[in-house]
Amino acid sequence: MSNVHQQSKKLVAAIEPPEKLTDQQVQLVKNFAQARMEEGFSIGSFCQNNSISTKTWYGWKEDADFMEYLNQVQDSMLPEDAVKAYENIKKKVIELAGKQGSTSIKEVQLFNEMFPAVVESDRRKQLEELGLDVNGKEKKAGRTPTPEERKARLLSKLKGKEDE
Repeated sequence: MSNVHQQSKKLVAAIEPPEKLTDQQVQLVKNFAQARMEEGFSIGSFCQNNSISTKTWYGWKEDADFMEYLNQVQDSMLPEDAVKAYENIKKKVIELAGKQGSTSIKEVQLFNEMFPAVVESDRRKQLEELGLDVNGKEKKAGRTPTPEERKARLLSKLKGKEDE
């Protein structure tokens, strides 16, 4: 077993599953996160290989505790070098918005296809920082921010990243 794989298992083991999840759900979350890292992954084949229906899987995904645990496990399995590479690609995309850089759109698309788990994890984090859930809806109680308020939040966030 590789050192990276052992480290990943330790990180996953350190994540405390919500009490309301069954042992089956906890194991399936771990299996799912591992399967996502492999080629040829599909929800249908995952469910079939684990003897559950896709309806059951998607039903569990409606549960906030289940999804939070799934996201934590998936994020802990992301290879650190892939996350760093993705951060570099994000910087290049921002540069491309202002001028032509050495990274082509095709290279960005290829990276996104090769590392969908990294892209998905980053998307969840970005939404969370904006106070939104994975569907882009306001998490906090109260009114929905105006498009101008969201734009201002995004611009301040981008400006903050450039200063780092």
